[in-house]
Amino acid sequence: MEIYVEGKAEKSFTPNEVRLFFSFNKKETTYKDVLERGCKEVEEFIDFLEKLGFERKDCKTKSFSIRESNVYDDSKRNYEKDGFIFSQEMTLVFAYDVKKFADVFEKISMVENAPSCRITFGLKDSSNEEATLYEACLKDAKAQAEIIAKASGCNLIRCEKVSCTPFVGTFESSTNFGNANMAKVCFLGASEAIQKTFVPEDIRIESSLYVLWCAE
Repeated sequence: MEIYVEGKAEKSFTPNEVRLFFSFNKKETTYKDVLERGCKEVEEFIDFLEKLGFERKDCKTKSFSIRESNVYDDSKRNYEKDGFIFSQEMTLVFAYDVKKFADVFEKISMVENAPSCRITFGLKDSSNEEATLYEACLKDAKAQAEIIAKASGCNLIRCEKVSCTPFVGTFESSTNFGNANMAKVCFLGASEAIQKTFVPEDIRIESSLYVLWCAE
């Protein structure tokens, strides 16, 4: 006798990593000026992060572009060139510690012309968590199969086949901050208060396995 069931599991995990996504944007009249001043702004910010204890190699460039800026001229009814725009995105990831997290953002909030920033919380390595979920799914599938086998007057013998589906969701907390302005409101002079009150929401992931059992 073959028994085919879907084992399901949902678990919560505590974030252990902070992920910062910085966006630098600058506009100048010439390509040369926007390149030089944009790169200088990024360089100065990386120097600042080094003073906070981070290493230059921790600052990863995610994207980089320089493009023409165009504005619409109503009188001519067409777009006119209006200089160039420099854009660069950079990521910085470090182990979550509420004191370090609060101190870093209090200091960033004081930087003049700080880049916009999006902050998320996740897991450094999700392999153990994935294994835990699959084990729970298999346990649930076995429990279901045993009930069906017993109701059919059979005994569960062995697992014949397992098929998995992708995890629903990502290993990332729903807690996030949207931009630098929010960071300034939340963190300016509030490091101690944040350490006492701030806790990122747990990461909740659900998964399932389709399992074929043999019963006799």
